[in-house]
Amino acid sequence: MLGCPPGTVSSRLTRARERLRERLTRRGFAPAIVASAIVVDAASAVPAVLLDSTLAAAVPFAAWSAFSGGLPPRSATIAHGVIRTMTLTKLRFAAMFLATAMLAAGAVLAGSKDAPSPDNINATISAPQGKDSPPEPKPAVKQVKLISPEKGGMERTINLECAIEPFHDIAFYARVAGEIKVVKVDLGDRVKAGDIHAEIDPPGLVVDERMARIAVKQAEGMLNEAKARVDGAKAEVIAAEGSIRVAESAVKSSRAALEFRKKQFARVKHLAEEKAVDASIVNEAEDQLLSATEAANAKTETVGLAKAELLVKKAKLAQVEASLASGSLAVEAAGLTLDKARNELARTVIRTPSSGVITRRNVFRGSFVSPDRVGPRDHLFQLVGIDTVVAVVEVPDKYVPLIQPGLAARIQFDAFPSFKPRQAKISRFAIAEDRNKHVMRTEIDVTNSDGAIRPGMAGHAALILGKGPDNALRVPNKAVVFRISPDTGKQSPAAFVFRNGKAILVPLEVEYASAREYEIASGLNPQDRVIADPTGLSDGDPVRPAEPKK
Repeated sequence: MLGCPPGTVSSRLTRARERLRERLTRRGFAPAIVASAIVVDAASAVPAVLLDSTLAAAVPFAAWSAFSGGLPPRSATIAHGVIRTMTLTKLRFAAMFLATAMLAAGAVLAGSKDAPSPDNINATISAPQGKDSPPEPKPAVKQVKLISPEKGGMERTINLECAIEPFHDIAFYARVAGEIKVVKVDLGDRVKAGDIHAEIDPPGLVVDERMARIAVKQAEGMLNEAKARVDGAKAEVIAAEGSIRVAESAVKSSRAALEFRKKQFARVKHLAEEKAVDASIVNEAEDQLLSATEAANAKTETVGLAKAELLVKKAKLAQVEASLASGSLAVEAAGLTLDKARNELARTVIRTPSSGVITRRNVFRGSFVSPDRVGPRDHLFQLVGIDTVVAVVEVPDKYVPLIQPGLAARIQFDAFPSFKPRQAKISRFAIAEDRNKHVMRTEIDVTNSDGAIRPGMAGHAALILGKGPDNALRVPNKAVVFRISPDTGKQSPAAFVFRNGKAILVPLEVEYASAREYEIASGLNPQDRVIADPTGLSDGDPVRPAEPKK
């Protein structure tokens, strides 16, 4: 019925008996004596003659079964008897196994209602066993490593992907038309500010610059001539002003002479009336008075003419001064024309405004270039700055309010997984979010003096948003297990704490987690001794601390 030989059944019953004894002993029972007696009696119930005959017939029975002709009559009779006996034996074993199971169940029920005292338990365990009963195994006590929670909260970080961009990216286009006559840089060259990349040959600009220089000299000559005319006009004005002063002096002198003649004529006329002088003397005095009067009038007219001449000279001075101003403007205009020509000529030499690396070169010696060509591949060179690179991070919407300039960051590059992360700070951010992806562009300047970081590389940026409370506790991730809570049906964190020689499962409240450890908000005390690796443990299992390694 069971499909197994008696020896196999006996060995299996022995193992079952040992397991049952161990479980019943934990509950305060020691049924080893009763179970051993039952099994021993069951095993002795099998006749030895039957076992010998069965083994003797097994070999030829197995050999003849391979032939299609069947077995000899005597063998078939023996086989029939053996099978009948084995069937009855199996039934007897099944009945005894069922009785043993019922006995164990009754012992468990009796132990749960009225547990025996410790003295009885010890007496039962120490009772002598039968000869065939193995020694009862003691439950194993697992060695565990104990750790103490570390104090202090964890850094609050968010890990985001980042892309490396150059600090500046400059495309050089031709600003004058002509042929490239010199190319001094190549792809990958490092350049400094002021270095020459290439030179363009524009013959027309050279002529324009020479003509502008000549025009400047002409304008300067005309300006010098205008200055000389101004000086002459000023001298004439001064002379005219002197003539006026001379005329005014003559007027004063003539007026004095006129007053003298007037007095002389009056005196002579008075003497004539007194018959003291002849009439001829009166006439002479009168003529002298008229002459003095005319002379005074003439001198007065001379002053007016001198003043008129001064006005003419001043007008001439103003005219030449205007010519001087025009000459100055002409010189300035000629100078601007020269500057323009020189600027155009300077554009034929392509220089770098800052240090960096040439990442593209699209021209060669003899190539024709023109400022009209402004397509995406029409630039002559491309320069990127790598002394400082920019790690661009797209910060998700929920973290945007926490981003501030100067916030610490650690940058790790995928190309250098073993390198120490670069320490940096948030330099700038876009304020506004992308309306489609709901992320905010954030830039972190990273020093790259060794040039190891290349634009276009990918990496990860850990933005450090702050630190947890000082009174928080931290434990390694391996010390925390997750069990399904009977209240919520969800997994909740817990840890095993060593107390009184046992592993006690303690529920935890995790505040923050990283790839290495958890920050515990509640559930542990600084004095707790936490089991570092609780693999295979159950709540209440006996454990003992592992010996420290020497």
